[in-house]
Amino acid sequence: MGKGIPGMHSCDDGGARAELRPHLAGSVQASSISIQHSAFSLQRSLSSSAARLVTLWRTLHPLPGGRWLFARLFARAVPYSASTRPTVLRLEAGHAEVSIPDRHANRQHLGSVHAIALMNVAEMASGLAMTAGLPAGVRGIVREIRMEYLKKARGTITAVSRVEIPSITGDTDVDVTADCLDPSGTVVARATVRWRLGLTPTKTT
Repeated sequence: MGKGIPGMHSCDDGGARAELRPHLAGSVQASSISIQHSAFSLQRSLSSSAARLVTLWRTLHPLPGGRWLFARLFARAVPYSASTRPTVLRLEAGHAEVSIPDRHANRQHLGSVHAIALMNVAEMASGLAMTAGLPAGVRGIVREIRMEYLKKARGTITAVSRVEIPSITGDTDVDVTADCLDPSGTVVARATVRWRLGLTPTKTT
């Protein structure tokens, strides 16, 4: 069948395939509607409610293929951040872990993971850790990213970020650190992402 939803297998019998087509068509259509709804929910979560974001993660990640599905939904909500094929490994208020695979598209000409791919996954981890911990009525945007490249990055890279969110009463800059670790646990790069946090403007009617 080629690449598809994890857990789905091809069927060698032509008759069986014919019988399955109407069922699969209905299932795929229903799944498509569900995914679109969940993607919209994730977009709203990223922009308005940390609680919804964490709830969606807690709902999906224990399920078979749940992390894969969360990554696909994230790709729909934040297309550029999905370019490195990230997988969210952990997400809770103030803590996120995100990995990217060792694949050709993530490497530079010397064969190690590209500097911008490392920046991408580090920014994503910092953003998820920070967003998941934001109180209602507070939003954030990146103002500055500083990177330190400490060693050659090879293999699957995992970005780990932890942050304590201060009390927000007005525009506040918060520096969030994300370490990029190789499979041995060695820190190969470190990002410091400066987020500007502020109160969400009240809508007037």
